[in-house]
Amino acid sequence: MNGEEFRKVIAFEYNLKVGDIALARWTNSHRYWSAKVKVDKINAKSFRGALLEALPGDRFGGYPAGFRVFIPRVDELQKWSYNNRLEPPEGYS
Repeated sequence: MNGEEFRKVIAFEYNLKVGDIALARWTNSHRYWSAKVKVDKINAKSFRGALLEALPGDRFGGYPAGFRVFIPRVDELQKWSYNNRLEPPEGYS
């Protein structure tokens, strides 16, 4: 990720409002997940979003629609990563 891409991430996150739709990316149990969420809370260090649709799982499980995920903000550098973030639903252009 170069400086211009990082500026886009910062601009996107700082303009998010409760009720906005975003693409959440996160890791859990050695797996990578990605789904559209509706942002329902913005904290100082994280976002909380409800999944808009269920994510089917395997024998280890999945996530039901409405499940809330917590995603760190970009300025929480010890927790935020390319694989643990929010981005616009259509991606960055």
